[in-house]
This record gives sequence, structure tokens and C-alpha cells, in this order.
Amino acid sequence: MDQKHLHPHPHTNASASEPSPESSVHVSAPEESPPEETLEEKISRLEAEILGLTQEKNDCAQTVKDLRAAEDFKKVITFANEIFTNQQNKMRLEVEIELRRKKINRIKLGME
Repeated sequence: MDQKHLHPHPHTNASASEPSPESSVHVSAPEESPPEETLEEKISRLEAEILGLTQEKNDCAQTVKDLRAAEDFKKVITFANEIFTNQQNKMRLEVEIELRRKKINRIKLGME
């Protein structure tokens, strides 16, 4: 980063968001970070996440089915908002699952 961006211009008031020269940022030492995962551990973790996300997705799908079955249009009992929210969540979970599958494939191909 350019030095002129770190310090306020001498003729302007410094804002609170700009760092002062006296402030110091504590950076943790490298030995405090957790050990690096092996490729097999990463794949196992991602597969476990996929299983959990798949269960959540299936729960959302079942909730949508249950809500649709509980609707009664004659009595004006509808669950449109709840159905829509669950459908959105199901699609989000599908994307999360697909991202993890692609990450596993990249690891297996040696791209990560």
C-alpha cells in the first residue's frame, strides 16, 4: 500500500477510520495457527459437509411438501412465504453442495 494512503494529509483532519502511526496491529505468530490439512483430510471434511448440507436440503424439500399439503385454499390457509423461503434455502444448499463437489474435484485433479 502506498505510504500516502496510510497517513492523513497534513492540511486535513484525520478521520477515526484511518490508522494512526502510533497504533500497532497485533499479528499472531505462525506457530499459533492450526496445522495445515492434508488433501485427504480436506476431502473428508468437504464430504462430511456435503452430507450435512444434503440432509438440510432434504429437510427443506420435506417442509415444502408438508406446507403444500397443509394449505387449504377454501379456508384461505396458505403458506406462500414459508414455501418460498424454504425453496430459496433449498436452492442455496444445492449451490453450497455443488461448490464443495467442485472443490473436491479440483483437489483430486491437483489444481488446489
